[in-house]
Amino acid sequence: MKSNSILITAALMASCLCLQTQGAENPDALKYRRPEKFAELDGAEVLNMQNEKLGRVKFVTADLENGRLVEVVVTSGGGFLGFGARLTAVPPRALTFDEKGQLLRLNVSRAKFAAAPRFDRSHMAEATARERVAEVCRYYGLQPWFFLPGQTVVKNAEILPLGHI
Repeated sequence: MKSNSILITAALMASCLCLQTQGAENPDALKYRRPEKFAELDGAEVLNMQNEKLGRVKFVTADLENGRLVEVVVTSGGGFLGFGARLTAVPPRALTFDEKGQLLRLNVSRAKFAAAPRFDRSHMAEATARERVAEVCRYYGLQPWFFLPGQTVVKNAEILPLGHI
């Protein structure tokens, strides 16, 4: 079961991180940059724009029903053998992949990252609840991509319901 979830997560990472850029020689042609594999992002360093280390990617949560990444969980701090490390949830849309450095960038200060909502791995139901995931998105200045309870459903909207994480 665990190997299946890793494979599914790897497939989601590859499909979600494939960004489009226009070709210089032919503006009508689209070029895709090389998709990353989950193994390349697992353990990747996360730096802010001032090149301060924020942490490393610990794991990724995914909405399997909609085929979307929900959060990238970054581990930071921790002393001997990682005891005392903090897990911080980050929306994937807040991260950019620095292909040259093979790392992820997050446009926040070290202080704002330290105050970010934590990810409690021992209480996964609460950690992946819609309201908490929406709070994490808003903390980084992003609107949630999923419907929240009580929100009006609009036909043909790009907003989806959040599935099982």
